Amino acid sequence: MDKEKPFVAGWQEILLQTGWDAEDPRVRQLEGFIDAVRQAPLALVSRGDRERLISRHILPSLVALPFLPEQGRVLDMGSGGGFPAVPLAIARPDIEFVLVDSTRKKITFLSDFVHEFELKNVQVVWDRFEKLARNPSHRKAYRIVTARAAGKLPKLLPTAKDFLVAGGQVFLWKARDWQREGNPADYGFILDKEVELPDGSVLLLLSLKTEG
Repeated sequence: MDKEKPFVAGWQEILLQTGWDAEDPRVRQLEGFIDAVRQAPLALVSRGDRERLISRHILPSLVALPFLPEQGRVLDMGSGGGFPAVPLAIARPDIEFVLVDSTRKKITFLSDFVHEFELKNVQVVWDRFEKLARNPSHRKAYRIVTARAAGKLPKLLPTAKDFLVAGGQVFLWKARDWQREGNPADYGFILDKEVELPDGSVLLLLSLKTEG
């Protein structure tokens, strides 16, 4: 199978989704990230998905772009290979992103990429996100929490709640049958929107309930 190249096999969709032109420096950064994931010695995505990164990982990540706030910090729980946080951080260099994962090899990969491509708005943290939520520097410090393939609702939402400021939101990438995991309302969240994604999954936008 031929690799996806700029402006074919998915790159048109990226430019359409982001509004960038072909000379935008973020195109080079995103190309670099795709190449880095494909060439990584560890399995950041499945073997089959290495040749389908745009359709299976990049585009689903960028669907969240219109919903990001004008300002505020974003924390990505269980960043793994960097989806969705790295594409979003490339697209929005004006927002600070903190990427958290407990697997050292994945954190090393992310740190190396962030350093090489000078993503100054990205901080990479080697820790369990459940533990980090108890750190005073991170507790109640984020406007948005994101998570993709990092666990089910009973694990994700109570911890996300600890990270969020009042009025904060959680963006979750989930399978279509996500309701089997539970009801967001049971964890103090309201479902604002459910967005269908090009890979067949959905993006859930959840808002933290106001107390009182």
